[in-house]
Parts: sequence; C-alpha cells; structure tokens
Amino acid sequence: MVILISYYLSVILSYYIYNGSPDTCFNDNLNALSILFILLLVGLISLFRQTLYFILVIAYFPYMVYNFMKNPQSFYSQYGIDPEIVRNLPTIKADAKHCTNCVICTEDIKLGDEIIILKCPGRHCFHANCIKSWLMVKVVCPMCRSENIL
Repeated sequence: MVILISYYLSVILSYYIYNGSPDTCFNDNLNALSILFILLLVGLISLFRQTLYFILVIAYFPYMVYNFMKNPQSFYSQYGIDPEIVRNLPTIKADAKHCTNCVICTEDIKLGDEIIILKCPGRHCFHANCIKSWLMVKVVCPMCRSENIL
C-alpha cells in the first residue's frame, strides 16, 4: 500500500514538474494530462490486482478450514495422514514370505526388518520408515494406488 501511495505521489509530482518546465515536450497540457491519466490508470490496475489477491486469500483460508472441519479424512487423503496416526501404525518383523522389494526405497526387505503391511487389496508390504514418510505426503498405496489402506 505504501508503494502505491508513493507511486501516485510521484506521478502527480512529475506532472507538475514537467508541466512547469518550458523546454520539455510537456508544454501542451493535453499531452501532460493524457500521460498523467495513463499513469494513474496503471496505478489503479495495480491497486485492483493487489486488492483482488487480498480478497482471494481472505476468502480461501476459511474455505480450506471449513473443508478440513467438514471431512478431515478427505483432506488427509490429498495432503497426507496426521503424523500421530502414522507414528502409531503397527509394525511387524519381516519373515521369509515378506522378503521382496520395497518400492519406495527400491531396496530388498531382509529378514528381521521392521515392515508395515497395508490393508490394500494387494496387501503390499514396505519398510516401516519408508511407508511412514510416504503416508505423510500421500494416502494411497505406492504400488496399486488404492486409497483404502489403513
């Protein structure tokens, strides 16, 4: 807002400086007024744009809060799971039937590694740390993209 006020003051000041100087191209009042109005119009457009951004931010924030309060699970499915839920996911030790690849870190799951088996249709298993990091960002199975995983 301070920038816009200084912009308008500089436009008005430059109009009076150039209008009062006889050796510039601003001798004709019509030229000076048209340049002044063009500069004022540019400033008004800038002011309108900043006001519009402010209104959009003020309106969008309550909308996001309302959507979160109305259905937090859909909010988390877009933006990750609550960290408290992720921390409390049950882990098991990997045995011979779980020795596959973790598609998140692309390393083999070894005997005795901490793993988490998702409740997706494929019952996919991952390293506990890998899937916890994944679930903080996105709530889908990394392999089958199923959303029903917990």
